[in-house]
Amino acid sequence: MVEADSSSYYQQEALWRQDIDASTREVRDAVLAMIPQDARSILDVGCGNGAITNHLPADRHVEGCDISPAALAHVRYSSRVAEITALPFSDGAFDLVLATDVLEHIAESEYRKALDELYRVSTRWLLIAVPYNETRDAATVDCGSCARGFHMHWHQRSYSAEILARLWEGRAAAVNRAFCGARWRWSSSLVVQLLHLFNGRHYDFEHAQCPCCGSPYQPKQAQLSAAFEHRIEALHYTLALTGRIPWPQRSEIVMLFDKTTVAARPDVLTEDKQSPPIALPPQIERDDLPMLVDPSSYERAPYLVPGLANTTAIFLPRLPMRVRATPNLPLVMYDPLVQQDVSLQSESEGWCSVPAVSASRFGYLLRIVESSGPMISISLEGEVDPLLAESSVRSGASALERHVGELSKLNEELEDKRAAGEERIEALLRLCSELEAGRAQAEKRIEELLKVADELEAKRIVSAGQIEGRLRHCAEQQESGAESESRIQELLKFNEELEAKRSASEDRIEALLHLCSELEVGRAQSEHRIQELLGLAEELEGKRAAAEERIRRLLEKEAPDTKAP
Repeated sequence: MVEADSSSYYQQEALWRQDIDASTREVRDAVLAMIPQDARSILDVGCGNGAITNHLPADRHVEGCDISPAALAHVRYSSRVAEITALPFSDGAFDLVLATDVLEHIAESEYRKALDELYRVSTRWLLIAVPYNETRDAATVDCGSCARGFHMHWHQRSYSAEILARLWEGRAAAVNRAFCGARWRWSSSLVVQLLHLFNGRHYDFEHAQCPCCGSPYQPKQAQLSAAFEHRIEALHYTLALTGRIPWPQRSEIVMLFDKTTVAARPDVLTEDKQSPPIALPPQIERDDLPMLVDPSSYERAPYLVPGLANTTAIFLPRLPMRVRATPNLPLVMYDPLVQQDVSLQSESEGWCSVPAVSASRFGYLLRIVESSGPMISISLEGEVDPLLAESSVRSGASALERHVGELSKLNEELEDKRAAGEERIEALLRLCSELEAGRAQAEKRIEELLKVADELEAKRIVSAGQIEGRLRHCAEQQESGAESESRIQELLKFNEELEAKRSASEDRIEALLHLCSELEVGRAQSEHRIQELLGLAEELEGKRAAAEERIRRLLEKEAPDTKAP
């Protein structure tokens, strides 16, 4: 079975708004009746919407816990969100720990831990309710999205009294138990397989969700009409009534465990062994019949159900041959296959012969039309053979052999399936033997792999250190690279500026060179002019010297003349 993901399924608000039915009320009452008087503190684990929690004795200290906040919104006692595998309470915090319809949902990987947690927080008592001997295949469907099979209510397992009593073997013993709830619809897995074979897998539960992919369950239309399902149901009732398959058991088992006792009471370990109902009484008083608001499957005694106006409706576990009502009133039998009433034929002294009709899982429905007053009692005589009644209900006595042949064929198909199932079991047993033989080799291989894993882990640690160092170096390099990149950008910008200046300088140099050329020409001209001027200067110098010489001579010549006077 798939381990479910409960992240969204249990959070559906609509899942917790539904009123409980008669079967759940019966389970609740059985649980309440089994609570010991000295259990003064109670923890309800997986309390849901408080269907049981809210009815626990008001003079006790009560707390509830669940994984769904949507469910806890309906609980009137103190409650909190918690996982069953990690209860937020101290050891021995409660005298009694209660878990109703919880354990069957726990995934296999968490199952033992959940049991240990329930045991841990309990001082003495553990009170458990679970489905009893459920044929889980009856509620298993195929997801329309991922095609995986799953149980509509996510049940992972079913329990017998013996299996349930061993939950805390050696630590807490079962001291009381009760079977309760409506009887299962199906007790034969082969009949369920036959139904699935011809009519497909269908189960009416609007809040269902696939645990594999999370898709809402949207069943495809059954290949055949609902009439075929009614026919299989009638066949199942007939086979159970004649003892060919087990009479369906109660759907729930409630068991009380005591941690101060280690040996279970022998009577607690006995299973719910139910035989078909006994013969009908010759007379039934109306006041002696219980009134059930909802029809109950496979009841072993007659009971009343609400009927139409001026009509009394009685479900009978067996089909009588003749019926008489007091006072004398019209009688009809309801046939679920054709879904209509069949009138009874009047005989002498107020007796009416009962026609061959089929049963539903609730039994044979007799209606008394109270046209002239209320029914006081009914008298019953004889019994119609269930197989003959089932054979003749659709085609009359002339087709009895044909219908018996159909039943025989169905029986052969069931037998073939049983043989195939046994072969499959043998194959699985052989496979288990092969797996066991390979287990030791696998364990040895696992040890080798663990050793290799340890070596790899050591190498991984060394490599991780090296990688970390390299990562730091890379980070530093990256940081340095970022700085270099910034410096390069600055240098490129500076280079562009220098390039612009160089270009401007070249232009300036060209201008200067041109100016130099002009200056060189001017310089040559100046040098020529200077040469000319120098030549002129030399001439002038010669003339000056000559003039000075002449002046000197003149002065010398004049000097004697001056001294003479």
